[in-house]
Amino acid sequence: MRGDIFMPARVFTFKFMRVFIAYRITMFGVYISIRIARLRYILFPNLLPFYKR
Repeated sequence: MRGDIFMPARVFTFKFMRVFIAYRITMFGVYISIRIARLRYILFPNLLPFYKR
């Protein structure tokens, strides 16, 4: 129980940074997937009805 009360700020910062980095990686992945989807639409317009289904 004492460990919870005297939780080091360093541990809290590390946990927060880990969550923040994971969030940034997720957003980056979403952005990249959107860009790839747009590229696919531009390169293969004949696949458009396939995605509209």
